[in-house]
Amino acid sequence: MAASSSSSSGSSDGGGASGRRAITSIVDDQGVYSSRCGYCKSGRTSSVAHGMAARRLHVNDYQELLDRGWRRSGSFLYKPEGRTCCPPYTIRLKVDAFVPSKEQIRVRRRMNRYLEGDCIGKDDDASKGTISGMETGKEEDGVSAALVDSLKAAIRDWMVDAGVGSDFQVPDVGVRRISEKVRQKLQEDSTSEWEASYTSNAAFLVASALKKRRNLDGGQLAMEVVPADLASQLAAKLSAQQLSGVVVKACKGHVNFYLSSSAKGKSSVAAIHGETKAGHGDGEAPVHRVKRTLEVRMQRSAFDRESFELYKKYQVLVHNDKQVLESSYRRFLVDSPLVPFQSASTSYGSFHQQYRIDGRLVAVGVVDILPKCLSSKYLFWDPDFAFLSLGKFSALQEIEWVKAAAEPSLQYYYLGYYIHSCPKMRYKAAYAPAELLCPLTLKWIPFDIARPLVETGAFVRLSGENKQADITSNGTEALELHETPKNLGEVPILLYSSARCILLKDLELAAPKRFIEGLKWQLLQYWQLVGEGLASRMAYAIQSKFS
Repeated sequence: MAASSSSSSGSSDGGGASGRRAITSIVDDQGVYSSRCGYCKSGRTSSVAHGMAARRLHVNDYQELLDRGWRRSGSFLYKPEGRTCCPPYTIRLKVDAFVPSKEQIRVRRRMNRYLEGDCIGKDDDASKGTISGMETGKEEDGVSAALVDSLKAAIRDWMVDAGVGSDFQVPDVGVRRISEKVRQKLQEDSTSEWEASYTSNAAFLVASALKKRRNLDGGQLAMEVVPADLASQLAAKLSAQQLSGVVVKACKGHVNFYLSSSAKGKSSVAAIHGETKAGHGDGEAPVHRVKRTLEVRMQRSAFDRESFELYKKYQVLVHNDKQVLESSYRRFLVDSPLVPFQSASTSYGSFHQQYRIDGRLVAVGVVDILPKCLSSKYLFWDPDFAFLSLGKFSALQEIEWVKAAAEPSLQYYYLGYYIHSCPKMRYKAAYAPAELLCPLTLKWIPFDIARPLVETGAFVRLSGENKQADITSNGTEALELHETPKNLGEVPILLYSSARCILLKDLELAAPKRFIEGLKWQLLQYWQLVGEGLASRMAYAIQSKFS
């Protein structure tokens, strides 16, 4: 078959066509590089990987690269080497076998309660004693809703008095029940009809958000807020609202609500504000619930100003980044070498999955949809909605997306790399039953079997006999470099100088022997890293004056 297929040939069959197809993928081998590790924070350039810049990449080819331990960052492909400091193993889940944990079930229930209007406040875990997480009656739920609404109104009033701009996003504050032990300390008079019932840490949340906002604005917002002072001011504004059956006091930065016996029996926002709706007697008004709408949109990867602003907020408030550049965002999360493809039932390529609650963008998942899987690349979310555990919720949504896909070959959810030496990366194994990719044999091993091996801390073989010495510097099985593979001449070479593609065996006829020998040495390592199939399908770009 002729091998001089033009490098611009646009074949984009997404379903694994048989035989040799026209060249779509073009890669530029960058060799081995070292960088500082973002996981162990060693401060040394101890993270070692082999890199390739991808000009274009067929979705089938990227699927095969994933199954050989590669991953992409923007248009840059990398595969960690065996000597890297924090050994990473590609991890995946077959979605039909997925068994959600109790925590994952709670995350979904929490979101459902929030959308139904039952979940109120920043935390709703029952173990923390918060209102929305407790098996409370409607009366108690209504009281907490009323207190939250009043608290938010007090914060807005304070913002006006303090000169805080209207663009400041108020944290999602809430109230929770006061424990019996704390109540006894707060109760000044055991015979008083006023009982310490609810508390809020809203002053701490607002003060923290303002401090982080100053970092985000480069220090332009000079206001510093002391939580204890803010709590006192909020308590004064709440008292001015003259809530029915409620006394508000500040204590060490917390806002505490003391309820009378009459207030405890009221079941709605209107009741605690001393209002009575027509048709209902005092204490009989229905519970006030504001239902919310969640919308999930899958869009082709493209720059979007709203998404970038959310990413910027996330990086600053969650990861404490000092500067977030648009160019970095584009390079990391927007740029993609994947050639889009549309089958009869599925769109393949790179996407941004947007999560909106009542129209407000709260999270964006960056994913690749490939012939066998949905590969999760990154997620950023609004810190104001941290109480919804959007990272876990989005993973559950992505798993459900794969389950619902009409394409039979789409069966897996890829979560990137599992890095056992980094505790914050171990959560990926919670999506069970997970599998890890053996870096030597390229076989998928059940996590329960692989875990004792990865706990050793070294990059190890996960299948067959465990021999750490078998792992070469590039994390693959050793290939005797003096033994040239029979089909090495079939590797398509893209010559930048002439913008045309030619097989290695044909290039040998035109190029100097010394040049060919050096190129073959590079191609042997490349062959070892990507495998024979990809080496014969992807164009290997080189800088050369030969045509």
